[in-house]
Amino acid sequence: LVLAFVWIGFATFVDNDLWILGTRKFGTPRMNCILVAWGYETQQRLMWTKVLVLWIVYVFSFLFWMAYGVFQMRSFQEVDFQNKTMKDFVLMIVGMPTLPGTTRVEEDLKEALERQCGQQLVGVSVGWDWKAYESEVRAAVKDDMDVQEALFKSSRNLLPPDTTEPVLSGVHKFFYKLEQKVLMLNIEDQETASGNESTERGIPETVATRSNKKSIDDILDELTTSPGAFAVFETQEARDAALERLAGTGFSYEGTDGIQLEECDAEPDTVQWVNFGQSTVTEKAIRIAIGFGAILLACAFWAIVFYAPYAYYVLTFNYSNGRQPGPIVGLSFSMIVVVGNQIMYEVCARISDAVGFRFKDNREACYMILYTIACCFNVALDFVTTYFTSAAVMEGLGFRTYFGQHLSEIESFTTKFETYGMQRALAENTYR
Repeated sequence: LVLAFVWIGFATFVDNDLWILGTRKFGTPRMNCILVAWGYETQQRLMWTKVLVLWIVYVFSFLFWMAYGVFQMRSFQEVDFQNKTMKDFVLMIVGMPTLPGTTRVEEDLKEALERQCGQQLVGVSVGWDWKAYESEVRAAVKDDMDVQEALFKSSRNLLPPDTTEPVLSGVHKFFYKLEQKVLMLNIEDQETASGNESTERGIPETVATRSNKKSIDDILDELTTSPGAFAVFETQEARDAALERLAGTGFSYEGTDGIQLEECDAEPDTVQWVNFGQSTVTEKAIRIAIGFGAILLACAFWAIVFYAPYAYYVLTFNYSNGRQPGPIVGLSFSMIVVVGNQIMYEVCARISDAVGFRFKDNREACYMILYTIACCFNVALDFVTTYFTSAAVMEGLGFRTYFGQHLSEIESFTTKFETYGMQRALAENTYR
């Protein structure tokens, strides 16, 4: 918006040609020669305005974003200072030993920490290494939630939800079935569950049969602790006192000395428990490196599958007698850029998930950095492709320089890039 007002000011008070510079359409060879002569002379005469506008844009944007960043940080600090949240009562335990799931880790760790820090704890939450059993654990949690929900409804004499298939006919029934298949909704299982409820406790029989208690017990016994855990204190003052008392020396547990306490800036709902056993610095660095390779492969896929056909069409188009590709080609270019952005959204999101960050905040920061880098790759590819396609169009239309030299005869990149015809075409593609 600021750039628009600056440019309006220059066009209004400096020279009205700034309103139309770069917007006049191509035409016959004679009209193109007149356009190049006028454009080159006007461009050179008003070059100082473009340079000054660029300086204003870069300086203003830099200062504005620095000020906005400071404002955001101060706003967050003010809100955090004025409000007590769960993270104000928590310290993160770093350097835990690896212990099996058969031990009473959380109870024993709570007692050991209380004894050595001299403060009362609400409890301790240990991060377990359960990445290899993620699907089994999540299924067991879902089954338990289903059982608890059924018990809750049974205790209050609530009717179960009506899961019977609606009576449909014709095209409605076809699209209803299609919707179930596309969304993978298993209506038959729901009907079976509702039809086989236990008359005693109101628990769906399918849930009871899916819950294999022995199997999940075996899995839990095989789990081991990760190096991280959380200690929850009764007050913020108690947390600060424990941190000050054990600063530097740490505490001991199960024969391991020097276990450290650290402040945690993340709220509980941002913790990704499944990554606690898979998030060493080396592991994350390797996954990020692999992620960069995936980004390059995605860029290559985008360039070959989507960009190459467009570039081939533009480069092989017949530009004789002033013919140009229709508006559908410009729209296609815009859609290609949109597809490329969507591909990068998905690739960067999946890479950020696969790195194994313990907190969602770190995951989102990684996503933003990866997406920015991916955008740089995309923009670089856009620039290269746009340059060569614009050069092909200008040469096909027979454009010449201000001094009468044909564009196809120019070998220097800088000289060809600075010609008015190329500047005009590149600006138009950039605007699109």
